[in-house]
Amino acid sequence: MDQGSNCRCDFREVQRFRKGWLWVLLLSTALFVLIVFGYGMLKQLVLGEPWGRRPMSDTALAIVGPLAVLLVVGLNYFFYALKLVIEVRRDGLYIHFFPLVVRKYPSMTSGTIRL
Repeated sequence: MDQGSNCRCDFREVQRFRKGWLWVLLLSTALFVLIVFGYGMLKQLVLGEPWGRRPMSDTALAIVGPLAVLLVVGLNYFFYALKLVIEVRRDGLYIHFFPLVVRKYPSMTSGTIRL
């Protein structure tokens, strides 16, 4: 049971995405995208050689490459920031799935809770 210092609750639980296999998958995907687009941008934009059989324009590659890298880095940060906080207080049940959902269920009895 994780009790926060300023929480007036009977019970508080915090869960995060911290599984090793998940981070291996996410970080290896990010590294793959970084290497592929980094190599392509280096080859086409710096060395002046076309990258691939049907290369995109330099402008498109200069836009798509950083956007792809930002997307996978943002996805990694999103999973790092995800946090589920469940609090049981006297006035109800609070569920906060940061940064997505905040819900409060007002005072309930055990008969009103459906699983």
